[in-house]
Amino acid sequence: AIRLGTSNYYLIAECGDAGTDYGGFLRTIYVCNDTGTIAVGLVDSYEYDASDGYTPSVVHVSGDIYAVAYYDAGASLVKVVTVTVNDANGDITTPFIDTQSLSNNGITTSRIKMINARGSVYAIAYTSADGDGWMETVWINSAGAINNSVLDAEEFDGADGLYPSMCSVDS
Repeated sequence: AIRLGTSNYYLIAECGDAGTDYGGFLRTIYVCNDTGTIAVGLVDSYEYDASDGYTPSVVHVSGDIYAVAYYDAGASLVKVVTVTVNDANGDITTPFIDTQSLSNNGITTSRIKMINARGSVYAIAYTSADGDGWMETVWINSAGAINNSVLDAEEFDGADGLYPSMCSVDS
């Protein structure tokens, strides 16, 4: 979950709704930050992928703009989408602002991790089908528009890059 601005609303990206449905969902909830009480249950919900929303990772872009990276098993691709979520009331605006598929490295459903590398550059780490660790970068502007291509791609582990996690290290 990620806190929406300085509000009491939180955005959750998750996979699955019921039974064998592995759709990807964005949901907002209201939590009283002073007491930790979940004051209002589900505020809003949006299905960002009807069949394959595996292992989502969500980051704040700018203002009310958020980005979600996830695995689309049907297409065997990692995808990045941007969406508007109102920080003041938790409302999710549909449809997406933009979407971008990353390179096809025969990925699996391992965890995907996305971070803001710097400015408008976002880094997405994931595992390929043969277990290799990959990172790709994309450009997302403050309005949520994604550049129409991957900026760069690098295999960071040629053997066992499973379940990547990362953080930005400033110099």
